[in-house]
Amino acid sequence: MPKEKILNGRILIGEDLDLVEGNLIIEGEKIVGIEEETAGSDIIIPAFINAHTHIGDSFAKDIPFKDLIEIVTPPNGIKHRLLMETPEDEILDSMRIGIGDMVRCGTVLFADFREGGPNGVELLRYALKDAEPIEAKIFGRPEKSGDIGEVLKGADGIGMSSTNDHDWDFLVESLEETHKAGKKFAIHAGERDETDIEGAIELGADILVHLTHADERYLKRIKDLDIGVVVCPRSNFVTGVGRPDLKKMLDLGLNVAIGTDNFMLNSPNIFSELEFISKIFCKDNDKEVLKMACKNPSKIFGLDFGEISEGKSANLIVLDGESSNLHGCRDVIKSVIRRARPDDIKWVLYGGKFSYFHKNPPN
Repeated sequence: MPKEKILNGRILIGEDLDLVEGNLIIEGEKIVGIEEETAGSDIIIPAFINAHTHIGDSFAKDIPFKDLIEIVTPPNGIKHRLLMETPEDEILDSMRIGIGDMVRCGTVLFADFREGGPNGVELLRYALKDAEPIEAKIFGRPEKSGDIGEVLKGADGIGMSSTNDHDWDFLVESLEETHKAGKKFAIHAGERDETDIEGAIELGADILVHLTHADERYLKRIKDLDIGVVVCPRSNFVTGVGRPDLKKMLDLGLNVAIGTDNFMLNSPNIFSELEFISKIFCKDNDKEVLKMACKNPSKIFGLDFGEISEGKSANLIVLDGESSNLHGCRDVIKSVIRRARPDDIKWVLYGGKFSYFHKNPPN
């Protein structure tokens, strides 16, 4: 019989993040009970899912701020030049360190766009073997038709850059093979401009990333087709491509998740992304902002994550409500999305186990 864990505090439970004060009871991997009881100051929230990363460039964290084309466009973009110049073992070590950084920021799963064909997928699988407890959804990127099957053997899906960057027949083949394998196809769309949004929708992609230039006409079609959306506002701000209409997306009822994008542009800190979104894009939609980091990506990737409820896997963050930053907070959700930081974390639980602790976990 697994040993029971009891965590006490202010708990955000269920799909709607309702506040309950009391005890959270965990046995093994699962949450088995939620008891209303006198609560201490701790704040217990669903652990984060980082819905879009490029972890392969985590060895380069201080590049000059340039526009998107200068940074990421192959073969002469800053990213690709640095990747060509950097030894693979250095890239691998940096990936491991980046994974650890995500864990310390409260992330229990990340979805990575893995360039480099089958070898790129294998490199991340290798980094994960020795990394701290975390799960990854790997969206590999084939470089030619013959790579598609090999990429899908090791990946959870395919992740492409843009319909403008690839031959249409190659994209169609990639998507068809992905769906035959029962996996998801994701693609960047509407990041630089709107010219690749129509193609991404017509292609039949399951997940669209960025949509910085998607107007209401496109957003309604995306909603009707039940396509998952991932936005990366801090990254868009750095590269100067504009800002997604997050308010419109939420008003229309799209399933929107957030990602931190390239490690060379941003830290993989979901708290920073939440603060940025809440203060610039969505000043009056606090619950929906927090859902973008937990429940919404869980739906997009078909996971049993992102929610604190009986029977669910115990993937959660315990924040110290008496930290100098959170002391005195009254509205838990507002405080979490507007000001919480990684140093407020006491414990992160992944599958019922303490995967990270800033303070000694309870017995």
